[in-house]
Amino acid sequence: MIEEIFKICDEMIKSCDIDCKELKEQEINTHFFENYNNTRIVNSFLFNFSKLQDKIGAKLFRNVLYELKEIDNQNMPMIDILNLLEKLEIIDNTTSWDELQRDKKLFSS
Repeated sequence: MIEEIFKICDEMIKSCDIDCKELKEQEINTHFFENYNNTRIVNSFLFNFSKLQDKIGAKLFRNVLYELKEIDNQNMPMIDILNLLEKLEIIDNTTSWDELQRDKKLFSS
């Protein structure tokens, strides 16, 4: 199960890397979004980045904690999952993850 999640995450990361590389090669200015291809690349990056965060948060973190026998079931609230990951020093801090989630919501609206 965890191996499959990692494979999916790897594919999403590859897609994000491709889009990011293309974006870095562009001059982003007021005319940037006049080109449909540029808009498509930005949308692709945001979609894959958002899905990657969802996959990590909803699936990977829970499965890792379950496999480590840190939780008995995978139905814990996300904040409890994050707090446990922080306590185990798997993530630096819960606040950083929350900020990423907030940023994701800003870009997707």
